[in-house]
Amino acid sequence: VHAETVVEMSDMSTAAIRAKKNSSITVCADLAAKGMASAVVSAGHTGAAVAATKVKMRMAQGVDRPALSTVMPAIGGKFVLIDAGANTDCTPLNLAQFAVMGEIYAKLVLGIENPTIGLISVGGEDVKGNELTKETFKILSKMPINFKGNAEGHDVFNRTFDVIVCDGFVGNVILKCAESFAGAT
Repeated sequence: VHAETVVEMSDMSTAAIRAKKNSSITVCADLAAKGMASAVVSAGHTGAAVAATKVKMRMAQGVDRPALSTVMPAIGGKFVLIDAGANTDCTPLNLAQFAVMGEIYAKLVLGIENPTIGLISVGGEDVKGNELTKETFKILSKMPINFKGNAEGHDVFNRTFDVIVCDGFVGNVILKCAESFAGAT
């Protein structure tokens, strides 16, 4: 489907839905919302993709914010990293919702029957981390998911968990570090 404009990397995220209504990402989000496309994929402006899909496709009931997930390679398999960059400032409730979304993704897309969930923190104990991770730990511990506790940096690529939950700031750092390391010689 032809799109007249494109959202440039230097554009503000909201440009995709306000100033550039005929951009490729907005047209794609429209098609997906109408059931004429199965997914929205972008190799371009991530913020614009999130903004366009949030407005055009709406959020699922009970979900406050969208999250970016990515399937990452790990020793002996792969894992879902969520959020990989959509939300740099989160609440504990946001992270709890991300855990559920990551669990659903791992079940439906990766075929993992009972995915293990880990929360990125600076220590394995529930008292370690910042206020966000400590409060999120309390919530996740009470939820009907397979929450196995905090995931430290050394757990990330060892496939200790099927789903690793974090805010988009931390997740994007993990993603970009992994990309950089993959290209190191």
